[in-house]
Amino acid sequence: MRPAAGDQGFGDQAQGSPLKSPSRMRAVSPGLSPVGSGIADDELKTAEEKFEETKAITETAMFNLLDNDVEQISQLQAFVEAITNYHKQSASILERLCETLDYKREDAVSRPKSDHVVKRVTSFRRSASPSPFNDDDGFGDATSSSSGGGYNFPSTASLGESVTKPKPCCKAMYDFEPENEGELGFSEGDIIDLIQKVDDNWFEGSIRGQTGYFPVNYVEVIVDVD
Repeated sequence: MRPAAGDQGFGDQAQGSPLKSPSRMRAVSPGLSPVGSGIADDELKTAEEKFEETKAITETAMFNLLDNDVEQISQLQAFVEAITNYHKQSASILERLCETLDYKREDAVSRPKSDHVVKRVTSFRRSASPSPFNDDDGFGDATSSSSGGGYNFPSTASLGESVTKPKPCCKAMYDFEPENEGELGFSEGDIIDLIQKVDDNWFEGSIRGQTGYFPVNYVEVIVDVD
């Protein structure tokens, strides 16, 4: 059976139609991208170039951000370490201060407690033996023309006592630093002249021209005061 004439004509028209060949279809619009996009090739190329440029700028910015982040963290870490070292040193200083205060507290507890003694103005006592020409020693009659008698010499026993009697003194067993006005400071081994015993806890004495008070338990008595 042969096709109808009308069908044959349609086939001939289809063979001669430009839609049959895609290459001929693209040739119709050489300045456009594939059918239906409506974007020229040069515009697409420009967009790609802008995208690459933006991508490069973004990558550089992200790299700088990350690099700066590392630097900032390093600086923050160094700051925290410096603060930590400062507080460690402060803690060490405070610990040493606590030890010093504890030592001073124990020393204060071990010291004898007594009422504050007001420093008195004491005159220097003469340590020389009485003058043989003193009126009170028995030689006054020698200068008196009206005595009518011989010289009245003091007894040998009294002269021996005035010459050989040791002077009250003590030896320092520890260093003593005065903390109150009127106290007498000295070092271990010093020999201190005793003036009087104020009470059971304190002596009054002198050393190197200075007079003051000091604890009894800091010294060893060599010659006690009367």
